[in-house]
Amino acid sequence: MGQHYLLSAASRQLSLASVLQMTDQQALETFASLRWGGLDEQACPQCGVCRKHAFISTRNQWACKNCGHRFSVTSGTVFANHKLRLQTLLGAIALFVHSAKGMSALQLSRSLDVQYKTAYVLFHKLRETLWQTQDETPLQGEVEIDGA
Repeated sequence: MGQHYLLSAASRQLSLASVLQMTDQQALETFASLRWGGLDEQACPQCGVCRKHAFISTRNQWACKNCGHRFSVTSGTVFANHKLRLQTLLGAIALFVHSAKGMSALQLSRSLDVQYKTAYVLFHKLRETLWQTQDETPLQGEVEIDGA
C-alpha cells in the first residue's frame, strides 16, 4: 500500500499558504491540473469529447470544438455557477482535505474570509462529491469496525 495522501508531496503542493499566494492564472492551471491532468486536454461536460478545445482568455472558458458548448474549469462539477474565486475554492478544498479531524463551517468562514453561509454550502458541496464517488463494492473477508 502506498503512502498516505497527507504525507505525500502532492499534498504539500496544495497547502493553504500556496493557494492564497496564487495568481488567477496559477489557480486556473492548478484546478485544470487537478481536474484534467493539465491544460493540454479538456473534457467537454456537454458532449464528453476530450481534446484541446479553444480557450477564450477574456472569460477563462473553453469553446468545445465538437459541439460549440462553452465551459469553464468548474463546469459540470459541484462548483459550477459559483461566484467565488478559484483561489477561494482551492483554499476550501485544501482545508477540507488537510484537516484530519474535520473543521467547522465557522472556522472555514474565518480562514477564507467568507460568509458563514458560503462556508456551510462549500462544505456540503465537498461532502456531496465524496458521497457521489464513494465505492459501494460489498466488503469481503474479515471486516473490522471501530466501535464509536
